[in-house]
Amino acid sequence: MKCGWYTSLGCMVMLLQAMVAPCDAAPTTWHVATNGLDSNLGTDWSQAFLTISNAVAYAADGDTVLVSNGTYGVDTQIAVNEGIVIRGVNGATNTIVCRTAGVTRIFYLTHASSVLDGVTISNGYTAVDFGGGVYLMAGTVSNCVIA
Repeated sequence: MKCGWYTSLGCMVMLLQAMVAPCDAAPTTWHVATNGLDSNLGTDWSQAFLTISNAVAYAADGDTVLVSNGTYGVDTQIAVNEGIVIRGVNGATNTIVCRTAGVTRIFYLTHASSVLDGVTISNGYTAVDFGGGVYLMAGTVSNCVIA
């Protein structure tokens, strides 16, 4: 085996490249609560967001949005176009998402890895097509009540 300054330099370059190579970020869990604020960070219950739509706006592929017990009013559609999970912490009996004003669909899921789990969705409406509560183009809806 031949050793020399060129071989050592090549090894150092490879080591430096490995040290600065980007790595996959760990998934983030975002928190939503009826006593939260959309100016919060959303990263734990003490810093919870107030609206699901704000948490969804911050979420990226692989993230989870946990929604605490309570009723959440929606006046604009929540578009889920990332592979995120939106989950009612204690199930559909305790987490309700409803339309509060206007002609508004509540959820619109378009990503194959998106999941809506454990929420009650009520009073959604759309005048232009189907899916007033949930329009599922792709993804999964499970353990939900749609009324």
